[in-house]
Amino acid sequence: MKLSGIIVASSIAASSAFVPAPRQQPAPSTELNVATKGKIGPVRRAISSVTKDNFSATLTEIEPFLLEDTGITFYKKSMRRLGMKARVLG
Repeated sequence: MKLSGIIVASSIAASSAFVPAPRQQPAPSTELNVATKGKIGPVRRAISSVTKDNFSATLTEIEPFLLEDTGITFYKKSMRRLGMKARVLG
């Protein structure tokens, strides 16, 4: 009887060794928070539709989003696009 109890206890202990530990915190997401909010698309469209007349208004509209909510890559690309538009428009 004691031997079967020891065998059962050791098999339970051995099988629990292969079970992954529960996560304490959620895994970091690889998705951009901005993409889930759906705001990058309208900013890109606003930059591509900039004209000489609405350049300042468009810039003041998208500037807070570019400074506060985007990552460095999207910010750099957007600034480069705005710079090209500014040079083309004069």
